[in-house]
Amino acid sequence: MTTRGGSVALEVGRRRASNRVWRVFTAGASALLAVPATGQVIDEDLKIRASDTLAGDLFGNSVAMSGGTAIVGAPLDGDLGMGAGSSYLFDTVTGNQTATLTALDTAPGDRFGRSVAISGTTAIVGAWGSDAAGEDAGSAYLFDTVTGLQIGRLTADDAAAQDWFGFSVAISGAVAVVGAMGDDDAGAESGSAYLFDLTEGEQIAKLTANDAEPGERFGMCVAVSGTTVIVGSSLDDDAGDGSGAAYLFDAVSGEQIAKLTADDAAPGDGFGYSVAINGTTAIIGATREFGMGQGARSAYLFDTTTGTQIAKLTVDDPLSHYFGASVGISGPFAVVGAFWDRHAGAGSGSAYLFDATTGDPIVKFIASDATWYDQFGFAVGVSDGMAIVGAFGDDAETGSAYLFEIPVPCNAADFAFEFDLLDLGDIVAFLVAFTTLDPDADLNDDGSIDLADINAFVDAFLAGCP
Repeated sequence: MTTRGGSVALEVGRRRASNRVWRVFTAGASALLAVPATGQVIDEDLKIRASDTLAGDLFGNSVAMSGGTAIVGAPLDGDLGMGAGSSYLFDTVTGNQTATLTALDTAPGDRFGRSVAISGTTAIVGAWGSDAAGEDAGSAYLFDTVTGLQIGRLTADDAAAQDWFGFSVAISGAVAVVGAMGDDDAGAESGSAYLFDLTEGEQIAKLTANDAEPGERFGMCVAVSGTTVIVGSSLDDDAGDGSGAAYLFDAVSGEQIAKLTADDAAPGDGFGYSVAINGTTAIIGATREFGMGQGARSAYLFDTTTGTQIAKLTVDDPLSHYFGASVGISGPFAVVGAFWDRHAGAGSGSAYLFDATTGDPIVKFIASDATWYDQFGFAVGVSDGMAIVGAFGDDAETGSAYLFEIPVPCNAADFAFEFDLLDLGDIVAFLVAFTTLDPDADLNDDGSIDLADINAFVDAFLAGCP
C-alpha cells in the first residue's frame, strides 16, 4: 500500500485510471491471468470501534470524513437510554478515538447518530427520533470537532410529529441540509429538506420537489457541496412505481435547479436511495429498498451544471447485492457500498472504488475479518485520499468501521493496478493498450505511441515498485 503523501503517483493514477485496465485488461487479459473483472480486492488499513460500544449499538450505521477526522454514528447506543444514540470522532491517521458526541438533551429513542456529516471542524448529527417538537419530529445537532462540544441545535420552523427531521444530514462550510422524509406537506411521507445558514444559525429555506407526491420520501438522503444541494427521492414514480429521482437545489436561494433521473430508469430501481456531491459532480445510488438478494444494482454520475448523466457505475460481480445503497465522492474518486455482498456469507458486504471522471472501477474493498451479516458497506465516505466504510452488523451489531488508504499505481508500468507488484499482468495490459493505440500507452506524453513508449515501459518495469 502506498502512502498518502505520494502526489506524483496520485497524479499518474488520476491520468491513467480512466479507460485503461478496467476496459482493456478485463476484456482481453483477465481470463488469461485470472484477475477479477472488478479489479483488485484489498482489505483495510485500520479497523475502528468506539471505546464503549456494546452489542446492538449499530456503530457504523453512518460514517463521514473530512480533513483527517472521521465521524461514526451509533444510533442505538443505550448509555443515555434505550435507542438514545451517540456518535464518535476519530483520527483517520492513527484510528484513535478523539471524542464521544451526545446531545445536551439526548433522550431514549432519539436515534442520535442515524445520520452524520462533517466539514472542516464542524460536524452535524441527526436524531430523527427526537420528540422536542412532537413525537419523532426530529432534530439535528452541531459539534466542534476540536473540542467535541455541542455548538448548536437545528429544528424546522414548521416542525411536526413524525417528520423524521434528521434522518439525513449534510454540511459544506457554513451551509447545512437536513432531510425530513416523513414531512407530509404534499401528502403522507411526501418529504422535505431544510437549508440552514450556520453563520447566522437560521433556516434559509424549506426544500420540496416541484412535483411532490405522497409516499415519495423526498429527503431520505441529502448532500451539499458549495452552492449546490442534492436530495434523493427513491420512491418517485415518474418511470414507474419506485423508479426514483433526485433533485438539485441552489443552496443560496433554495430554488430547485433540476430533477435528475437515470437514462435507463425503470420501475423498482430506487434511484435516489443514496446521494453524494463534490464540486460539479453528483453520484446517485439506485438500489431496491425492500427484499434481500435482489442482485447487483447501479450508481450514476451526473454533471450538476447541466443535469446530464456522465456515467453508469456497475460491477461484474455476482456477489455485489445491494450495490448502490451508499455512495460517496471526493475529487477523482467515488465509493459505492454493497452491504449485502456475500463473499464471506450473506450480508458480509463490500464497497467499490471508482474513477469519478470515467466511471471505471478501481478496487473492491472488503474487511479482513468479514463474516455473514456484517453489513459492511451500509455507509461509506471518501475524503483526502482515504475511504471509510461502516459495518453496523459486525459482532452482533456492536458495529465497526474500516479505513482504507486509496491505492495508486506504484509507477508508470503498473498497468494491471496491482499497486505493489509488477508482473506478467502489467506486460500483457501494456501490450494490449499499445497495439490498440490506447492513449494510456503514450508513457512519454509526446502525442504518439511508438518505440519510445516501449522503452519507457521497460525502464519503469525494471525499476520495480518502491
